[in-house]
Amino acid sequence: MPVLLIGGDRDIYTPKEVYEETARLIPDCTLTLYEGEGITAVGDKRLPQDVLDFVRQRPRVQPERDTEQATISDEPAPATDPLATPTRSLAGSGAG
Repeated sequence: MPVLLIGGDRDIYTPKEVYEETARLIPDCTLTLYEGEGITAVGDKRLPQDVLDFVRQRPRVQPERDTEQATISDEPAPATDPLATPTRSLAGSGAG
């Protein structure tokens, strides 16, 4: 799966070298470092266009033939949080 890794070259929490090493360790990873940016790189005005360019340059990934295909169901997925309470939709029930 292609990965786009975004960061700032002046990020005080994640040094440039960590971004570079991380990109080397992830197969098919593209690293984009914004010059002069720190942790605020995610708010850089270039980010939306860079993400769109990345997605457009990559071929659409098709699932492997041997992998199990997802099944679409109208049934809600079971809750993974034991404290979560299910909610019911009132749409079409006449309630309101």
